Amino acid sequence: MEAMGLIAIIVNCYLIGQCGQLQRLFPWLSPEMAIISIVILEDNDPT
Repeated sequence: MEAMGLIAIIVNCYLIGQCGQLQRLFPWLSPEMAIISIVILEDNDPT
C-alpha cells in the first residue's frame, strides 16, 4: 500500500510538470526551482 502512495506522488509530480502551466506562470524559474516547486505543490495538503 505504501508503494502505491509513492507511485501516486511521482505520477502527480510528473503531471504537474508536464502541463507547462508552472513555466507560464513563473517563466523566470530555473528547471531546478521548477522541480522543487512541483514537489512542494504536490506535497501541500490542505487538510
